[in-house]
Amino acid sequence: MIEPERDAILLFVGDEVGPAIERMLTAHDKTVLCVRSVHEVAMLRQRNCNIQIAVLPDTLAGHDWWELWGELTLFDQRPEILVYSGTPTFQLWTGVLELGGADVISVPIEEEELTAAISAAFKSFKARSKGNESENLLGNGQGGR
Repeated sequence: MIEPERDAILLFVGDEVGPAIERMLTAHDKTVLCVRSVHEVAMLRQRNCNIQIAVLPDTLAGHDWWELWGELTLFDQRPEILVYSGTPTFQLWTGVLELGGADVISVPIEEEELTAAISAAFKSFKARSKGNESENLLGNGQGGR
């Protein structure tokens, strides 16, 4: 299993596209944790794994989307969320963005598109993490008013 302090991408494998995404990401030397249930996501959170990006399908057969999204928000640092879809509608796009997701990726997934989305999500996560560190310093009396 992954070391808790190591950065990783969580991939929810809910359909036939998941393994192809995993191959693309591991080919670029990314640490990918494949999960198939919300319970597995909760276990990673309890182990304090540093999940920077979560890649999710737009539909989750047999799983509750809200439960999964809720579990992701409970991580110490909420991961950037990318959703992939064979039919990326305006409604899906706006829903993902309104809930704090980073991007929607069209299926079939082009490696360049996935790489660009992952790169942007990593940058966003790191920028948000630095912002949280600054807020923590100020909140702990370390900063000035």
